[in-house]
Amino acid sequence: MHAIARPFAISLLAALACMSLVGCSANQDVYAGRVVDDTVTLRAPALAIPSIDLDAGFQADGADGAGQRSTVATAVAVTGLGSVVRVTSVSVKTGEDVRAGQAIARLDAQALTANVAVARADLFATRAQVGVLNDALDTVASNRSTLATTRRQIDAAEVQAVSTRKKLAAQLAALKSLLAQIEAMGAGGGPPAVPPSDGSTGTVPPGGTLPDPAQLRAGIARLTAALAQIDAGLAKVSAGRAQLSSAGAKLSDARRQLRDLRRLAVVGVDGAKIGVWMAEYQRETAVLRSPVDGVVVSVVSVGDVLAPGATVAELRRSGAPRVSTWLSPEELGQVDIGTAVAVRADWFPPGPGGVPIKGQVTRISTCAEYPPTSFATNDTHMTRAIRVETTLSEATGQPALPPGTPVDVRFFGK
Repeated sequence: MHAIARPFAISLLAALACMSLVGCSANQDVYAGRVVDDTVTLRAPALAIPSIDLDAGFQADGADGAGQRSTVATAVAVTGLGSVVRVTSVSVKTGEDVRAGQAIARLDAQALTANVAVARADLFATRAQVGVLNDALDTVASNRSTLATTRRQIDAAEVQAVSTRKKLAAQLAALKSLLAQIEAMGAGGGPPAVPPSDGSTGTVPPGGTLPDPAQLRAGIARLTAALAQIDAGLAKVSAGRAQLSSAGAKLSDARRQLRDLRRLAVVGVDGAKIGVWMAEYQRETAVLRSPVDGVVVSVVSVGDVLAPGATVAELRRSGAPRVSTWLSPEELGQVDIGTAVAVRADWFPPGPGGVPIKGQVTRISTCAEYPPTSFATNDTHMTRAIRVETTLSEATGQPALPPGTPVDVRFFGK
C-alpha cells in the first residue's frame, strides 16, 4: 500500500508545482516576462585618416645589396595601426543623464583638420583659376575690339588710297597726252591742244608758252612711281586684311577655348566645395554624440586608443519601461496592439506600493521563434512562440523595474 501511495504522492506534488509556475498552461493569463534592457552602444567610427608613405627613406627591394625589403608599411597594414585613434576628451561621466546629440567624447582630429585646410586651399586655387580665365577672356575681348578698330582704319585708308590712285592715273594720262602733242608739234605740227582747265578750247593761246617736255617727262616719272607705290601699298593692305582675318579667327578660337576651360574650372569649383564639405564632415565624425536620450552606463577614458567599431560608451535609453514575454500561436489570439496588461513581481512591497504596474501591448512580432530558456514553460519550451512587448505607464510611487529583472505579466483580453 505504501509502495503505491508514494508514487501517487510524488505525481500529485509535481502537478501542483507545475500549476504554481507562471504561464504553465495555455488557459492561464499570467506569463513570465522580463524587463527590456534597452541599452545603446556608441562605437568608434572608421575615420578617414590621410595615408602616409611609411617606406619613405627606406631602401627598396634589392637596394641594400642583399635583396631585403622594408617591412615597415607591411607591418602597419597587417596590425591596422594606421586606423586606430586616441580619445582626447570625454564630456560625460557614468550615471549622468544625456540628451540626444550631446557630445560624449572627442577623438584625435589633427589629421582631419589638416585635411580641411588642404581642401580649402584646393577650393581657393580653383576659384583663382576661374579668375585667371576671366581676365584672359577680357583680354581677348579687348583684342577683338582693337582688331575691329584696326580693320575699320585699314578699310578707310584703302578707300582713300584707291581714290588717290584714280586721280593720279588721270593726271598721268593727261601728261602723257600733252607730251605726245608737244612732241608731234616739234615735228612740224600746229600748236598742241592742252587739257582744258578753265573752260578754254584746249589750244595754246597766241603768245602762250608751251610746257617744257623735260618737265613733263619728269612729272610722268614721278606719277608713275607714285602709282607703283600706291599699288604696292594696296597689295600690303590686302595682305594685312588677310592677316587680320586670320588673327580674328585665332582670337575667336582662343575665346571659345577659354570659355570651355572656364566652364571646366567652374565645375572644378563645385567639386572643390564638395571636397571641403566632405573634409569638414569627416572632422565632425571625430566628435561622438549620443544618439538617444538616456543614462550613461559606461564610457571610455581620455588617452584610450580605439580601433574602428570599439565601444566608446553604453547608454540606457530613457523613457517608460518595457516588458517582453512570449506567447504560443494559440494564445496570440487573446491579445492585440493596445491590449491592457498588468505587471507584478514577487519582490514588490506589500500594500499600496506593491500594486501591479499597468500598461498596454505596443509590439507583436510577425514571426514565431524559439524563445530563450528563461521563458520556458510547458507551452513554449522547445516550441516556437511569438514575442510580445508591452510598454508600462510611469506613475509616481510605483516600484522601480531594473532592466533585465523577471516579472509576471497578466493580459486582460482584447
